[in-house]
Amino acid sequence: MGAEGHLLKRIPRIKFPQRHPTSSASSGSASLAQHASTNKDTYKSDVPAAPINTAVGGKATLQPKRTPVSNKEIEAILSMYFLCLLLRNYSRLLDCEYEALGF
Repeated sequence: MGAEGHLLKRIPRIKFPQRHPTSSASSGSASLAQHASTNKDTYKSDVPAAPINTAVGGKATLQPKRTPVSNKEIEAILSMYFLCLLLRNYSRLLDCEYEALGF
């Protein structure tokens, strides 16, 4: 096989604006205006921007508060857990007895 069969998909290059452009202008406002116009002309990207309004995320202070779990709920969860452990161990015990009896 030649190189023609293994063409890789080209990933577009992201062009970032210059952080510290070299400018010969002495006034700050003129250099800022020049910097803004050059950024507008040179900054192009094929990557779409992130959505502005998202359903989840954001600051923790803006998130809804979690309701605390009551003692009754904790007790119910633990009792179901121990019941499952008890039944599992009981079924293992029964399996051992059946094997001892030859079933």
